[in-house]
Order: sequence, then structure tokens, then C-alpha cells
Amino acid sequence: MTKKMTVMTGTTHNATGASVRASDADREGAAEILRGGFSEGRLTRAELDDRVAAVYGATTVADLRGLTADLPPARRVPVAAGPTCAAPLPVLDRLPGPGPGADQCLLMFLLFAFPSAGIIYWILSARARAG
Repeated sequence: MTKKMTVMTGTTHNATGASVRASDADREGAAEILRGGFSEGRLTRAELDDRVAAVYGATTVADLRGLTADLPPARRVPVAAGPTCAAPLPVLDRLPGPGPGADQCLLMFLLFAFPSAGIIYWILSARARAG
């Protein structure tokens, strides 16, 4: 029995150098290289379709290498380091309004959706503040 070892490219070989069976990850990597070649204009649509079909039918890593040998390796787009969530929204200071405790969002909604109800709410809030 021969030992298996992984080389720097991530491809698995027997100690004798013969290729072993391709994994799903190997096939996906080869398909990504082909898609990259198509997006860069190195392959036509027909070539891409033929080669991708052959990639998913390949049984060994050597078969995959033969399908991608004339293309450069897939380029990985680096992800910028930084916060993983959006920046918090700025908090607005309380707008001057009918009085302390009045819900500004409710007032705006009422003024736009139901103008007469908004005006009544505004007047009542102003009276409560004054009184």
C-alpha cells in the first residue's frame, strides 16, 4: 500500500506521484478556474460548457489538470478586514415639538397619513405642555 500526501496546491497524490480520485472540492475548484477563464475572455461559451461537463465527469485529479492546464489559477478576491456589521445609525437629537414626551414619529405619521388627526394630536400635545 502506498502513502498519500498533500502537496502545497491542495492536490492529493500517492507517494509514487500518480493521481488519485478527485473530490467534489477538487471538481468545484476546477470549475471555478474555468469560469474565471470564461469571464476573462480566455474561453468561449461552448468551451466553458464542454469543459465544465467534463470536470463534473472527471474521476482523477489528473483529468482535472488536463482540463485547466492552459488557464491561470483562479484568482481570489481579498476580503477587506473591518467591521462585520453596518455602522450604527446616527441618533438625532430630539426635535422641537408639541411637548416633552410627545412621540415625534407618531406625530409625523399622523400629519402625513391623517392630516386632521395629526393636527388634533399636535394641538392636544401643545395644550398638555402649556397646562
